[in-house]
Amino acid sequence: MRFVYFLLMIMATVNLLILMISGLTGINIYKSYGKQLIKGFCQFILLLIAFMVALAISGLNS
Repeated sequence: MRFVYFLLMIMATVNLLILMISGLTGINIYKSYGKQLIKGFCQFILLLIAFMVALAISGLNS
């Protein structure tokens, strides 16, 4: 369950940063780069899941 909370925290933080940058620059980042942002974020999540699975298999995850 901690892993789910961690993912939600990361998603909320990234969303907040994107919204702040959009407000400061006056450019709608989601409209301009939405597909690339989602693709990059999904790749990051998959990498994080693979890392957690590797830790669980090796017995290092508590």
